[in-house]
Amino acid sequence: MTLRSVGAVFVLIVLAGCGGDGSAACGGLDCMGIGGTSQAEEPCGAARPCAPGHVCMEDGECSEQCDDGICKHDLGDRAECDSSVGECAEVSDCGRTVLCNSSQDVCDGTSHTCFPDTGKCKTTDDCPYMFSGAHDFGLHCESLFCRFPPPPLGQLSDTPGGLQVDYPLRGTSFGSQEKFRVELTGPAALYVAVVIEREPRLLDDLKQACWVASSAQPGNIQWGAGTQLVDPSGTGCMLQGKPLYLVVLRYDAGRLAATSPTIPFIIGEDWPRPFTTACEQPGVVGESCSNPERLQACAADNLCGIVCASDRDCLASITAGKCDDPDATGIRFCLHK
Repeated sequence: MTLRSVGAVFVLIVLAGCGGDGSAACGGLDCMGIGGTSQAEEPCGAARPCAPGHVCMEDGECSEQCDDGICKHDLGDRAECDSSVGECAEVSDCGRTVLCNSSQDVCDGTSHTCFPDTGKCKTTDDCPYMFSGAHDFGLHCESLFCRFPPPPLGQLSDTPGGLQVDYPLRGTSFGSQEKFRVELTGPAALYVAVVIEREPRLLDDLKQACWVASSAQPGNIQWGAGTQLVDPSGTGCMLQGKPLYLVVLRYDAGRLAATSPTIPFIIGEDWPRPFTTACEQPGVVGESCSNPERLQACAADNLCGIVCASDRDCLASITAGKCDDPDATGIRFCLHK
């Protein structure tokens, strides 16, 4: 990256088991333990599929596949196949095929526990996981209701923080670079605005800046007031139709005094929208459905949806204000208006 002069100030950013006939499909005689040195069998999976009527277990072994219908016939209506062990098991609360006793409850498929469909809670422990890692996405009890907050704004971990950016807000979509602007309030000082392609974690990450601008006072910084940077190969950043990240730094007497949170925004396109944007991996949270304004995931209908833990997560105008029962992926989504 080339050192550039911005205004009058140089800105340096230091910134499958054996076949029944012992065929060669799994190693012929060696697979059957005849001839050669015996080797440990690799875990089942795509490279070693299980025989028909068997399933691959969590321990990497093939086991005879159990059937929900047989489980219910042998053990009763509250039994089903436990896929983790491949055996029939009675379900105490709820499961894949066993409903909660109350129609006012929903089943948490992770813990096989029933919870009120209203999402009411006293503590975070009252909130159902619904999917693996739910608490990593901020699931918590807030004002007696389970909630998923918007994804948190990042902060450079080795900087002081403390700088507020008035605009853009998280998730702002700009129709073009010319419409991009930064609005600041604060004391008179040197402000440096940096745009980067990947979310930065450390101050040093800002060396990969796409655009830098400085101002000797707070106010309004336009895109044209800055410098679009190129790397040594002469190529610039991809600015259109992908997430970009803004960080603003304030220098007092040449010393870094404050930094803003990392603010995600986009130019030329919009973020994935619920009920509209197509996705290919139902049950996956974020990724192709990521939206900085709210937690989204790919629903069973292959459209992005708003993940919810109660109706309180469904207050956006595009929703019907109702958090639905878990879909086939085990996740609860807001209903479309």
